[in-house]
Amino acid sequence: MDRNYDCLVKVLLCGDSGVGKTCLISQFTDGQVRKSHITTIGIDFKLKTLNVDGKRLRMQIWDTAGQERFETLTAQYYRRAQGIMLVYDVTKERTFTNVSKWLRNIEEVSIATTGYV
Repeated sequence: MDRNYDCLVKVLLCGDSGVGKTCLISQFTDGQVRKSHITTIGIDFKLKTLNVDGKRLRMQIWDTAGQERFETLTAQYYRRAQGIMLVYDVTKERTFTNVSKWLRNIEEVSIATTGYV
């Protein structure tokens, strides 16, 4: 199988439901601003290829559902990610407060699987 990239990086976006994770990904990958909002069910991803220092970098950007009922599913993806972005809505203080909950979940999975954060 011939790859058209030099490096694959998996990035996960986490945060409460409705904070704009899907919109951020759409803007970054497609250059589109979404006017309407459809809640992500489970998990979704988009691809973007970038040129960085003469190398082709393929990004898998994973969009997680922010609802509590999907937290165990989302946690499965923490282990395989090279980067995790925590997203919150600046107009909703509770989503910022909940960033610490998301960070705790990430740390717990990291410690359980690797022994360190």
